[in-house]
Amino acid sequence: MPEEATRFGGFVRVSNEGAVRLEVLNATGLSQISPEQIPQTDTTRALLPTQSTQAFAYRFSGPDYQLRVQADNILPELAVSQVLAYHLGETELTLEAELELDIREAPLREVLLHIPAGFTLASLNAPGSSDHFILDVSGAAQAQLRVVYAQPVTGRQIIQLRLERNQPFRDPRWSLPRLAVLQARSTRGHVGVSADEGFRLTPATTQGLTELATAFFPKKLPGIQAAYRLTDPDWEATLNVERLPQAIQADVFHLFSVGEGIAYGSSVVNYTISGAPVSVFRFELSDEYANVEFTGKNVRAWQRTTNGFQVQLHQAISGTYTLLATYDRSFKAQGDQLAFTGARPLEAQSEQGYTVVISTYQFHVQPINVSPSLTPLEPGEVPAEYRLFFDAPILAAYRYTARPFNLELALKPLAQGEMLSQVVDRAALTTRISEEGQVVTDARYFVKNKGTPHLRLVLPADTELWAVTVNSNPVVPVKDDRANLIPLPQHADPNTLNEVAVSLAAKAAAARHLTLTAPAVSAPVLLLEWQLTPDRGHRLDFRRGTLTPLEGWTDPSGFAGLLRMFSGSDRARAWTAALATLVLIFIARFSWRARLNPPPAPPQPRARCAESSPGWPAWVPPSSRS
Repeated sequence: MPEEATRFGGFVRVSNEGAVRLEVLNATGLSQISPEQIPQTDTTRALLPTQSTQAFAYRFSGPDYQLRVQADNILPELAVSQVLAYHLGETELTLEAELELDIREAPLREVLLHIPAGFTLASLNAPGSSDHFILDVSGAAQAQLRVVYAQPVTGRQIIQLRLERNQPFRDPRWSLPRLAVLQARSTRGHVGVSADEGFRLTPATTQGLTELATAFFPKKLPGIQAAYRLTDPDWEATLNVERLPQAIQADVFHLFSVGEGIAYGSSVVNYTISGAPVSVFRFELSDEYANVEFTGKNVRAWQRTTNGFQVQLHQAISGTYTLLATYDRSFKAQGDQLAFTGARPLEAQSEQGYTVVISTYQFHVQPINVSPSLTPLEPGEVPAEYRLFFDAPILAAYRYTARPFNLELALKPLAQGEMLSQVVDRAALTTRISEEGQVVTDARYFVKNKGTPHLRLVLPADTELWAVTVNSNPVVPVKDDRANLIPLPQHADPNTLNEVAVSLAAKAAAARHLTLTAPAVSAPVLLLEWQLTPDRGHRLDFRRGTLTPLEGWTDPSGFAGLLRMFSGSDRARAWTAALATLVLIFIARFSWRARLNPPPAPPQPRARCAESSPGWPAWVPPSSRS
């Protein structure tokens, strides 16, 4: 204290930091004031603790003062609410825990937990934590997990962790390992137990637990079989483990697609698995099949065995599962006997399905060895859901209800016809005939060609070839005996049209009786039009031939024309005109006769007769009478 001071005064402030409780025992020569009344500067404010729950402030006005303070450590109060989910798997045991900590009174820098020994910490999620440590004690049933926080925490904190033990469980009883939080004042929560399909869990002994319905478990847990509520932190539970018998049913669809010298096969196996799950499938498949592949969910690998194949999965499955097997085999292209039994699942207690043989090629199918248990099917009897797998024609289809069965068919390909490499899509011939019997023909051929280098044209006898053009380009044909080979250009698209124009000339032996013959081509003609034109003042009469006129053959005589008029499609109009003509003729004749025979004149008064020749009276006009 400063000496010889005329005035002495000041302030005293006492505050805590962390989990410390302060208690003032004696204050002499001090007046207590509010901590906010103490004047502060930036330097003094920086010295104050950032987190303080208690603060005492005093003012003194003399050097004679005394202050006694007692400091005690405060222990945090920890309440735990936990949800524990235990799972029994085919090859592992897991424990998932969600801990809700309620920290009061004092902050906490670390949390200690007892976890079961032999388990591995797979994951840990604790917001605000900086590190964690596991301390294993040899021979102890439990290990210690220490979760360290970066800053002291208080209030509600969540810790989520997952423990695993990758070993198959073989014991008939399972004692649930307990997970506990050290220094917890109160513990409550729920415990749920689940298992893979194929296991049945039943409670044997429980302590400190109250059983409740699985629907009331606070967390959705697949395959849950038991649920409990905690009533004592030192709880215990033992469950009986029973492995259910395995039952496998298979519904199989075998599809074989036959090509030229090779048959492709596929088997779609739809499993229905109940009881214990399955991680390995075994198939029986003949050694004559090659390029065998298996496709399905979680397929890890497959390998050949003595009589088939073994397919391994990444994890065991149960319920419904679909697996596809594909394979192929070669056979003699001239015909061979093939077995169509497909891939046989060995673990299935019951198997049924369909076998369908399809091909886009034509085969003669003859059954060689067909079991009586197989039912032959018509193409329309194959289920619609299976018909979606193919669109080729069906050669044979069978249905079976059990194994084993035999299905051997003899396949012999039918003779295949040759495809057209050249076709005349349309031909137009125009022939002009002169009075002297000279014939000139202009022929146009529209040719579709696929790989044939020329068009073979055979001319009629006594016919001369004048000119040939292909696509308006003159070409020189090559003579081959009686035929003329007209070169054609090649195109990548066989549907491209090539226009071939040919001019021909010939002279008939008789100018009034002509026999006309069209040139012969080596390709089939789809449409032919032949127009014949005579000289002016002449007419052509069709007598006979392989072609008929477009309007048909007609008799040029007049009576034949009248017959055609009154019996053809316009006969109604012809008859009407004929009747009208007859009526007009009748009216005209009646009028003509009326004019030739007029009606008689009215009678005149008699006159005296003058003398006339003997025997005849003479007529005297009235004017000469006396």
